[in-house]
Amino acid sequence: MDRVWLGLEVGTQGVRAAAFDAAGVQLGAGRAARPPRSPEAGAMIHLPDQDWWEGAREALAGALSGIAPQQVAGVGLAGLFPAVCLVAADGRALSEGVLYGDQRALAATDLVEERLGGEELDGDEVSPRLVELLRTLPEAALLDSIALGPAGYLGMRLTGVASVDPHSASRWGGLLGAGGGVWDRDAAAMLGIPATMLPPILAPGRLLGAVTADAASATGIPAGVPVVAAMTDSLATMLGAGAVRAGDALAYYGSTGTLLLVTLDLGQALADPGAPGAATPYRRVAHATGSGLFAELVRRELLAGVDHATLNAEAAVIPPGSEGVMVVPYPAGRLLPSPAPGLRASIAGIGVGHRRAHVWRAVLEAFGWVLMGAQQDPQQRAGEVRRVIAAGGGSRSEVWRGIIGDMTGWPQQVAPADATVRGAAFLAAQALAGSSFEELAECWLMRPHDGRATDPAAAPDLAATERYRALLPAWTRLVAALETL
Repeated sequence: MDRVWLGLEVGTQGVRAAAFDAAGVQLGAGRAARPPRSPEAGAMIHLPDQDWWEGAREALAGALSGIAPQQVAGVGLAGLFPAVCLVAADGRALSEGVLYGDQRALAATDLVEERLGGEELDGDEVSPRLVELLRTLPEAALLDSIALGPAGYLGMRLTGVASVDPHSASRWGGLLGAGGGVWDRDAAAMLGIPATMLPPILAPGRLLGAVTADAASATGIPAGVPVVAAMTDSLATMLGAGAVRAGDALAYYGSTGTLLLVTLDLGQALADPGAPGAATPYRRVAHATGSGLFAELVRRELLAGVDHATLNAEAAVIPPGSEGVMVVPYPAGRLLPSPAPGLRASIAGIGVGHRRAHVWRAVLEAFGWVLMGAQQDPQQRAGEVRRVIAAGGGSRSEVWRGIIGDMTGWPQQVAPADATVRGAAFLAAQALAGSSFEELAECWLMRPHDGRATDPAAAPDLAATERYRALLPAWTRLVAALETL
């Protein structure tokens, strides 16, 4: 009987699951929409038990439909990060899940930097959010609790075993030891974080545990099925998109716009977690926290909820530069090239003759300005980018991809729509099936699957590229002006 591999992902907007056969062909998929909650100003949360666990159960019901239980051979996990919640010994959440865009811990960021002796944080790390959780929860709720990210939470609910991947651990903010594989207990103590609260650090693909009887009853995954240690959604998406060689870059058109550059071949990093750079085999070249969420806010609240297809068609006929309208896409502060937590999003330059098409094109161009800024900054190493693959929901828009390609001069291939869950399932298959990374990647990651674009990447319009380069200083000045407000 053919083996089936499951991928399960917690994202900003919900949970996805998909089942794949040994050749990487998708057999079934499911999704549970779980957008972020904002119960108060500055909050960006999920409720883990409702959003992550119940969402996973809902998504798995679709993925496993029509698949014989005995076919399921392994499960791979991926999750958004940075994010954190506190979990009891039985796996149930003791707190809300605080997501990367939550702004309520800004004061705690200063406290962490002060107590750790000048540790410079970007503002999206876990440690300030964990300090804030400890401050707001009753002490009784903290006994025997453990801090986990979304993927770690799912792993614990499925197997009873807690873990965090090395890349996520590196973003916990001053809590990782110098060697990279253990926690700095002294730093945790200085922040009032019990060392017992920090989960074991386990490299992606290592065996985490087996599905328990309780989890099997809840999810439909048979008891005893092995689950491999989780990874970030970024790493899973790069795998599923085929961005696996040093110099490959992933342009992510999602709730947060990012450009991630592979710095160490992912096959090597997964095979040897102790190799230099293996814990962090990619780096952020550009990052705009919440930029996609801001785009949706503009569409829904300012542009009357007009559908994307209509707005994109209207934007396509507006000249490069949106005839003077510019958008700064930082609703939750800026991380790169330097932290500016107080910076906010803005729409500037609207005049009497402008229409909604100008505003929407400017919204689409905003991600491109961020990428162009990274190209101009030698410290971001954008010059090392050799190939760009577009992923995320927004990457399905040919208009948006074309605008970004014209702005950056980078042709873009398109990742499969199932890239993140594909990457998670691939990791399970590669770790458990005994196949080499190269052998399995050729089948799973390097061939067209499930909607992957097979046409060559469209060449950018060089005249438009030059126009955008001439306008970039104006956008840079706009950002600088907003930083002073």
